[in-house]
Formats: sequence, structure tokens, C-alpha cells
Amino acid sequence: MKKRLFISTGFYSSLLASVLAESSCGEIYENHLLITIDRQNIESNKIWAFRLHHWESIDFVGHEQYYNEKIDYHHNIPFFDEVFSPFPEMLLTVTSAFPADRHFFYEEGLTSYYQFLNKQYLPEAKFFCLHPFIYNDFHDLISIPISIEKVRDKLQCLVRCYIPPSLEGTNNVVIIGHGGFPDENSNRIIRDEYIDIIKRKSKQGYNVVLLAHTRYPIDDELLNRLKYDLSINFNFIYSDAPISDLFLIKNSHKIKYIAGIYSTLLVNSKVICGINTFIFDSAALSERQRALFEVQSCLLK
Repeated sequence: MKKRLFISTGFYSSLLASVLAESSCGEIYENHLLITIDRQNIESNKIWAFRLHHWESIDFVGHEQYYNEKIDYHHNIPFFDEVFSPFPEMLLTVTSAFPADRHFFYEEGLTSYYQFLNKQYLPEAKFFCLHPFIYNDFHDLISIPISIEKVRDKLQCLVRCYIPPSLEGTNNVVIIGHGGFPDENSNRIIRDEYIDIIKRKSKQGYNVVLLAHTRYPIDDELLNRLKYDLSINFNFIYSDAPISDLFLIKNSHKIKYIAGIYSTLLVNSKVICGINTFIFDSAALSERQRALFEVQSCLLK
């Protein structure tokens, strides 16, 4: 039986990997998953991954061991028929660590789109993604669509496993939570920008919901300033579901739109959850973040 390896960066890419693993065009594969761990819990990742798909095996590698000039990890299968990984700029290290007949790429969010837009790939590379249209003018890149319908179906099923919080009413604006951007931003500027947008949306008559980030803790000063300002129609929600998409898809009929600076969630909310997006800019983005912000703009066009 043919063997495939999917290298996942966490909850979101495990979701997309599971859709690809079940889209084999009639061929039968033995599918293996390797998850890189950074600021995430191993056991939660394992539960999530097995709820998504019946993997032949799931293994883990630390962030520091994986993102090196030479990956410090050896799979017990020495050779695969196919390997799917997220980042084209890591092709040489991935092919060295995981020999295979064919190496493909699949999206893990804005960063993977950015690397392809920067031409960080070999000619005729195949990139499986939710938004392949962005590469229509790239004649040396084969961009292949991942089924949005299948992603949506999996999320709707998984809502029953994690039971995200329910919103009240139908006039809600969800602001994607800000947990700070260590070593890249002035948190004070970012904090003020969030408070300004939340105040503006509240004055427009919306119920404003600040949704906690799934990986970064909420900025305490931001939360305190919002909680003690009685002029703001505001609520803070934390969902312990692995990805925020579960909260959005459960409450999609109650949300007018979601707002934020940049995020894969903002790009996908319309096509997956049917929720419109409102983007606001920031004066405090680093050069890397500004690049991702521009990639988001291309995708939202």
C-alpha cells in the first residue's frame, strides 16, 4: 500500500491535511501525520487529529527540532510515496529528512501563501490551498483547490465535540482577539488601535465581542480598559476549541461580520462560515507582519 506523510504545523493545518488525506481519487493510501509543536498541547493535537481522520500514525516533533538547517527527527518509515508539507522555503530540509517519490505543498495559512508569492519554490511545484486563484498568473506553479465544502462539513461535525460558546442576539461584531505581538510591536499602539475600533463599532449600535486568540493570552491591560469603560457595549469570549472557526461556524447566523488586522481566519470567514470581514490597519506592524497584511489584501480581492 502506498504511504503518505502530512507534516502539520498544528490544529488548522491538520484540518486541511485530513481533507487532502480523504481526497485520493480512488487510490488507497496509508496516511501518516507529523505535527510540529509550538505553544500547543500534544494531547489536544492528538485528539483533534484523530477526530478529523483515521491516521495510520500520529507523531510529534518540537518546533526547535524541526525548523533547523537539518531537521532533528527521523520517522520510522524511511521512504514515502508522497510527502505534503507547508512551506516551500523548507523544501531542501524536508526532502533530506523525509525522502519520497513526490513532494507536495499545502497551505497552513497566510505564511505559506506569502512564500509562494515570493517565488520561494521550484518550477512545477504543486500547492494545495483554499484560494488557488491568487496564482493564476504563475505559470510555473500548479495551485490546486482544497474542497471548501469538505472543510466546512468537518467543522460543523466537530462543533459537537467542543461545544463553543453561543452568542445572544443577531447584531454581533466579532473582533479577533489581540494577545500581543512579542518582539515585533509596540503593544501600547496595538492596544489603542483595538480599543478605538471596538468603541467605534459599539457607537454604531453593534454588540461587540472580543474573541480570545487560540494561542496567545489576552493582553490584560487591553481587557481591563475595555471592561471598566461603561460606555462600550462589549463582551469578552474565550473558547477552548482548538481553532476559532468552530466558534464562528456555530454562531454564523448571529454575526454581522468579524474584524481584525490580519489573520487566516479573516480570509476564510466568508467562504467557510458565510461571514463578512472588516479589516482595520495598524501603525505598529513589523515588516514581516506588513507583508502578511498585503498577502491578505490579495486574497480578499
